[in-house]
Amino acid sequence: MIAASGQRVSRVRAAIVGPGGIGRIHAEAIRRAGAQIHAVVARTDADARTAREQFGAERGTTDLSAVLSDPDVDVVHVCTPNALHFPMARAVLSAGKHIILEKPLTLTVAEGRELLRLAETSGRVHAVGFNNRFYPLVQEVRERVRRGDVGDVIAVRAAVLEDGLLHADDWNWRLDPQIGGPSVALSTIGCHLIDLVTFMVGDAISEVCVDLRTVHPRRIGPDGRRAVEVDGQEVAHLLVRFRQGCRGALAMSQASAGRRYEYSVEVDGTQQALTWAAPDCNELWVGTRGSPNQSVVREPALITEGARDYLTYGPAFREGFGETFLQFIAHVYTAVVDGDPPPLGAARYPTFSDGLAALSVHAAALASGHSGRWEEVGY
Repeated sequence: MIAASGQRVSRVRAAIVGPGGIGRIHAEAIRRAGAQIHAVVARTDADARTAREQFGAERGTTDLSAVLSDPDVDVVHVCTPNALHFPMARAVLSAGKHIILEKPLTLTVAEGRELLRLAETSGRVHAVGFNNRFYPLVQEVRERVRRGDVGDVIAVRAAVLEDGLLHADDWNWRLDPQIGGPSVALSTIGCHLIDLVTFMVGDAISEVCVDLRTVHPRRIGPDGRRAVEVDGQEVAHLLVRFRQGCRGALAMSQASAGRRYEYSVEVDGTQQALTWAAPDCNELWVGTRGSPNQSVVREPALITEGARDYLTYGPAFREGFGETFLQFIAHVYTAVVDGDPPPLGAARYPTFSDGLAALSVHAAALASGHSGRWEEVGY
């Protein structure tokens, strides 16, 4: 995919809004895909100058409106804190630019629906940053489920674990509900897991029953000295029911000691079971009852044709997190070059529709966490 599209996407000119940690990852992927970083937008003049130099951008600024009115900008990457996603994405679409928006799509379902409506009427390419879809063996699981290798999908168990909020003196902006939203685990890593699981099994979650936990009701606040009360909900466990009958259990934690952003997904079917995990993401376990189990590696000759388009390197090399962003950017930029966004459901990258779907599950999960009952997902 990368070799085939590199020359085509080289003429795409991007702007990055928010040069923080995730903005730097986007910048690296843009450069690796062969495209150009035309502008970077930061909060301060000093940050803009630094980011321009680090990213190799043509200009750095604090003025988003100037970038949106610049005819040399084709696509805008919004890599800001969650509360800014809706107003900034709305401005980008109103300016007629293609957009890549970091997750979660917005803070509320109502905002998400409005953003999807604007995106669809704009005729622009719109994508949301669910990069985990772009591991080749995630695509392999989806293809094997689609062609019936596993039989009927019975159950799925999945987890995403990290330890960034394990201690009471750990703090970041996501703990502020006005900026990050009402649940840290669901907003930060949970939406990734929700999208990943529904993508792999090819089905939507219809109902959820959720247990949420705030590990530290009092934390040392952003000033590093004063303790503040928080309702962070750093841990979430979801029982889920899918539309076609599959049952699932999803675990999300930002207080799991020693875990460094680790994913695992197990899919049980009536014929086979599949297990995939990251960061050790280059092998797929295939379980069967009547024959030996298998370990399938990320090898072009061993995986399905549909998954091969998501390989960055040949069989002699391993791939990881960085390559998921490279593949994500390359697929979206190919659509930008084509100038004709595919219909919803036909895109080879996650769109605002997928972002809204994950947000809808998130909203139902919050409702269930407060009610203590099963809640339907309102798409």
